[in-house]
Amino acid sequence: MPSTDPLDGLQLKQNFPNPFSDLTEIRYVTPAPGHVVLRVANTLGLEIQSLVNETKPSGDYVARFDGRSYPSGQYTYILEFTRTDDGTKEKLTKRMYLVR
Repeated sequence: MPSTDPLDGLQLKQNFPNPFSDLTEIRYVTPAPGHVVLRVANTLGLEIQSLVNETKPSGDYVARFDGRSYPSGQYTYILEFTRTDDGTKEKLTKRMYLVR
């Protein structure tokens, strides 16, 4: 029976610091082994950087985004997760702000 506790599922945390000027960290939690894709998109929805694209065991992770070559503005980071055991897919998004 699946857990009803939302903390037992896939989690995408707010980046820190936010807003940021150069570097920021994005934390996420995978509830089971699976393929993880973490990418950053601009306000037009175009991917500007892929941070993670690999299969990982369940656990807590940190990815770092270097925004030094991008202009100030709002960006979206997208976490896509496909469970290894049953192929279930989940997608979470959050916004972050780059300020110069």
